[in-house]
Amino acid sequence: MRSFHGSARVAATTNERPFTNARPLKRHVHVVKRTVKRNLNQVDAEFWKAESDSNGADVERDDSRRVFGRRGAMLAISGMLTCLSTAVVLPERAQADDFVTLPSGIKVLTIREGEGARPQPGDTVEVHWAGFTKGYQGERIDNTSVRDEPYEFKLGGGQAIKAFELAVENMRAGGIVRVEVPGDHPELGYPLDRGERFTGELVSSDLKIYKYRYGPQPAELGGQRALDFVLDNRTLKDFNRTLLFDIKLLAVRRGTSRPVRA
Repeated sequence: MRSFHGSARVAATTNERPFTNARPLKRHVHVVKRTVKRNLNQVDAEFWKAESDSNGADVERDDSRRVFGRRGAMLAISGMLTCLSTAVVLPERAQADDFVTLPSGIKVLTIREGEGARPQPGDTVEVHWAGFTKGYQGERIDNTSVRDEPYEFKLGGGQAIKAFELAVENMRAGGIVRVEVPGDHPELGYPLDRGERFTGELVSSDLKIYKYRYGPQPAELGGQRALDFVLDNRTLKDFNRTLLFDIKLLAVRRGTSRPVRA
């Protein structure tokens, strides 16, 4: 099986990060404003965290620098948004040639190489995952890292969609990959036929979320509805059904042994 490497440029070519609540980038100024505000808040938090390790004199001495830096940043951003009002220029996404296309058709981008165990068929794997309806409005399907509820499945056991199986079997514990599942390869994702997709069981306390026959299972009603919409809507083109997943392999468990983590 071909491994997927050669993707170190992701940090320089995309503004999307794995396991965030942000949807894939959209070309609107208000999205840029939200991103700018979020980044400024992050800078402030990191700044004060660093200052909390200093003494009082250092904090007083550097306060003017912080205020000036903040104002300077706001002025720069104000000018940038003025330009964006007439010509929106957003950071580049990951380029198509950054992904490696496997023989199956899925496209994989290595964000971080793992250093732990490599799973084998029959092993139970534990992953965090975030998913988006990439080909249609970029709706978030789920993000297990937000609530710290990893998804577990047996590799080769038919418990997960084919794209997950193919991606994880090439990973090592601790690694992170981004996987694009093309909509014109339905055999790699969730079944289009509802009878094959659902088991008929309800998996939420409010009796609104139905269990998928193959994982990963969205835990939120909004995420399942977004996914079901692109799978059920026959007016959409194949490319509208393209899905995007970020997967972090947390641990590998062989037989009854304890999980082998990175």
